[in-house]
Amino acid sequence: MARNDAVDRGQSAQRLLDDPLLQESFDAIEKDVVNALASLTLTGSAETEAQALELTRALQANRRLRSKLWNFVGHGKLEARSEDLAGSKKRK
Repeated sequence: MARNDAVDRGQSAQRLLDDPLLQESFDAIEKDVVNALASLTLTGSAETEAQALELTRALQANRRLRSKLWNFVGHGKLEARSEDLAGSKKRK
């Protein structure tokens, strides 16, 4: 991936993370899944275990998506800083 692509992706990810509706959505999903897990009666049946697994995967996916966006932001900032440093070295 080109440096400008990483910077652009980072900036796009930051805009998404700054969007209150997206944050509200992440938080609502987390709350709904955690509440569903907390209210699930673990009977040891295959059906209950499947439900718990599905909810756990949903929670993990929600967290991974948020984390991936933050990774894009961080990588973009590093690439932008690297470009700044490279540019200042060329000017000297």
